[in-house]
Amino acid sequence: INYIGYIEGRDVPTSTADVIVTDGFTGNILLKTMEGTAMNLIIKQIKYRAEQNWLNRLRFLAVRGILKELINNDFDYSAYGGAPLLGLNNLAVALHGSSGAKAVKYAIKMTDQFVRKNLVEKIANELNVMEDYNDDEVDNEELNEDDL
Repeated sequence: INYIGYIEGRDVPTSTADVIVTDGFTGNILLKTMEGTAMNLIIKQIKYRAEQNWLNRLRFLAVRGILKELINNDFDYSAYGGAPLLGLNNLAVALHGSSGAKAVKYAIKMTDQFVRKNLVEKIANELNVMEDYNDDEVDNEELNEDDL
């Protein structure tokens, strides 16, 4: 584990950290804000640029299929269904409050896969291994003033 400490909001969408730990409320707000802002901004900017002149319109028409596929396949939350809530002793999957039938269907499929693959047990085992490793590392390490 390479703990880097606190990060700034601008670091969240970058590769500054692989994992960001936050409370559920703050993390949910952050995630929803980023999802909505990114999609709305991208779509509005593409439409705005396409309307500027005929060359941009032609460029847009040339990549329209790719953009539609990207938005529908990679950025459509309902295609993923939900996400597992970590830190619980049992499996729980959270969905968007606005989830429709498609999202619920995929969340059920995802939950079934997580249960079949013993996701909760595997995460708990990995965390125990990391905890044992970190305890050994801390026991053998001297703290200096810079660490505090």
